[in-house]
Amino acid sequence: MLDLSSPLMVITDLDGSLLDHHSYDWQPAQAWLNQLHAHQIPVVFCTSKTALEVQTLQRSMQLEHWPFICENGATVCINQSFHIMATHPQHALNYAQICQKVAELKQQYTYSFIGFSEMSAQDVHHYTGLSLSQAEHAKDRTGSEPLLWQDNEQQRIHFIKRLNTLGLELIQGGRFWHVINQGANKAFALDYLLKHYPHRDQKTWCTIGLGDGPNDIPLLEYTNYAVAIKNHQGQHVQLKKQQQVKYTNACGPTGWAEGLTFFIQHKNV
Repeated sequence: MLDLSSPLMVITDLDGSLLDHHSYDWQPAQAWLNQLHAHQIPVVFCTSKTALEVQTLQRSMQLEHWPFICENGATVCINQSFHIMATHPQHALNYAQICQKVAELKQQYTYSFIGFSEMSAQDVHHYTGLSLSQAEHAKDRTGSEPLLWQDNEQQRIHFIKRLNTLGLELIQGGRFWHVINQGANKAFALDYLLKHYPHRDQKTWCTIGLGDGPNDIPLLEYTNYAVAIKNHQGQHVQLKKQQQVKYTNACGPTGWAEGLTFFIQHKNV
């Protein structure tokens, strides 16, 4: 079992994991956040949310000094410096370029979906439950386009093939599908972060990943320890690896705390 003196790094999804899927509350995890803060253990958000959304939450949780990964791995922020992720960085598309490619494909093949770029803040509020100001932050994107897919599976497979020819891919989140540069998933972004973020006392970071959605699978497969949190529908993502994995009984931040309690020796949590 790990303990709080280990060179730990906690890498966590937000919606449905550290944050409740419906209320976005994190209070059931607060005791653990306090312990991690007291021991200066990095809590790295790894989320589909945007940089503005992440920075607002970091301030609320007093975690603003840690790096983060946003937009499902599209962007890594280390010491206030932003890095766009892609398998071939020289060919990475920015948000405006991604939206343009998506719009062209939609027009050419008449797919049925709505992208964030087509939504007003009021629309985003309607589909997510975010406040209007939070919805504005959710629309301030750098490297990924969320889609509300409204077409059939055959069309989705066709859409994926067309995206791949453009150096893009489609990944599934908790509420939306996300168009992103190829290779830019959460594991790819974390690998970049670990190579560019200083080690503590020259020791390699021991990573614990926590998540609940299909887009978290690469992250959970990559980290040393994995917490697969039960989602709001009562299901778990299934991982290929079988060692050092915890499938939680609880959902959201209660499940998040359950996972850390399983792996880390603690006091008064």
